[in-house]
Parts: sequence; C-alpha cells; structure tokens
Amino acid sequence: CVPDTAFGVDVGVGASCIFPLLATSLHPSWKFIGSDINPGALESARENVKKNGCEAKIELRQMAEDAKPLADLLKESDGAVDFTMCNPPFFANESEMGGAGQYRAFTGNLQEVVTEGGETRFIERMIEDSLELQKRVRWFTSMVGQKKSLKAVMAKAKQAGARVVTSQAFFQGQTLRWGVAWSFTAEEVQQRRQRLLSRLAPDALSADIAARIHAIPTASLAWNAPLSGPADVERDGEAVWWRGVGDGKVLAETWTRRARRLAKKGEAGAEAAA
Repeated sequence: CVPDTAFGVDVGVGASCIFPLLATSLHPSWKFIGSDINPGALESARENVKKNGCEAKIELRQMAEDAKPLADLLKESDGAVDFTMCNPPFFANESEMGGAGQYRAFTGNLQEVVTEGGETRFIERMIEDSLELQKRVRWFTSMVGQKKSLKAVMAKAKQAGARVVTSQAFFQGQTLRWGVAWSFTAEEVQQRRQRLLSRLAPDALSADIAARIHAIPTASLAWNAPLSGPADVERDGEAVWWRGVGDGKVLAETWTRRARRLAKKGEAGAEAAA
C-alpha cells in the first residue's frame, strides 16, 4: 500500500536528483530532503528541482565528506521521517572499480562510485546513524551493488538491534542489484494479495473465509470490495462464480524454515512433557 503522504530522505541525490523528482511526480503530496557532498552535483540538482517546480517539496543540503550521512543530515526540526534511501558508491578504490565491466568506461564523478571502505562501509555508517535516529525514522533503506556486501550489511543491521531486516533482488537486463531495508519500529509482516473463485454465494464465502482466518491468530485478511464480484467463467458447468480479492498479512513469522523448526521443537517438547 503506497501512502498518500510521505517524508523521505535521499542520501546522495546526484546531479539529476532523479529519485525525489520521480517520487514527487508520482505522489504530489510526498516531500524529500536530499543530500550530496559534491557542490557541482548539488547545484545541478537544484536547477532540476527548480525546472520541475518542486522547490516546496524537495530540500537539498550540502554535506561534508567526513560528515555522518544521516545523523548530521537530519535536524531536530525535520521531525519524523518515513524512510531514507541511498544508492551508495559501490567501490573502495579505482582498481576495484576497474574489475567491474559496467564501470570500466565510467567518466563521471568518481565520488559517485568510489568511497573509502566501499559500499559495505558506507552502509554500515548509515546503520550506525540509524541507532541515533531509530525513533525518528520508520524505515532505513539502501541499494547494494555487490552480493558480497549484502550479507555483511544485513548482519550489521541485525547486530544493531533492528527489529526487521529484509532484502530484495532487482533484475535489470544483465545487471543484478539488491535493496536492503531495516527498521527498529516496524512489525515484521508478510503481505500478499489473494484471489479465489468459489461457487459459494458472496455472503457465505465471506463468512467461510472470516471463520478460517479468525482461527489463525497470526494472520489477518480484508476483502477488497471494488475488486470482488461476479466472475464470468466456465468451470464444471457453472457459468457464474464469485471472485473474491483479499489483502492479507501474516502478523508473526510462521513461513520461514527457522519458524517451522522452532514449532516442531516446541511440539516435541510438549510431547516429552506429557
């Protein structure tokens, strides 16, 4: 579910300021703070923001190279933040960059792809900042460009005490990237949209589903009324079925191997006690 209003932070907006501009174009009520350490890039970003008439929605701030990427960026007066995002410099040095085919012909600003300690250390710095900001920011997120970094930064976020740490792979042609997110306040949920067809009457189907869901304390489901209704399909001689569309979420971890192993261990313990 995409909120109507949101307040985001983009660490390293670059010369284009592309992500805040795209987000505020798609969601006009969203607002952003963007940062960069390169004065030239920030000046170009400001021009783009002005050309798109987004000065009231996007505020850009110059950061020192040795500043804390989040803790020094956000002020008390900024209030609560819904999410932070970052596409960090991937490499620790130019020689490391030379081994990556997609960057061999790179001619832009090296600060965009090279930083001390590479992306792992850069994201770890944001995780360290998130300890200071955990009550003010709901979700911290970052792009990860190298698989070897993913495990390290997720472990760092868990070690920092984040309540939820998750990742998602992104495929674009031959390029594979990952997004990593961590939160100290969000509930761990697994959401999905479920569609089903039934010969039960709508009221009977709703009652049947409600009874099943209410019997599971770790799940919830609500019907999406505008998307539910008669379904004109032919199956087993029945011309009209009822199509139900529900938005559901699991409120506790039950789907992972670890959860199943713990459940089985609990059952075994109960049997032994009996």
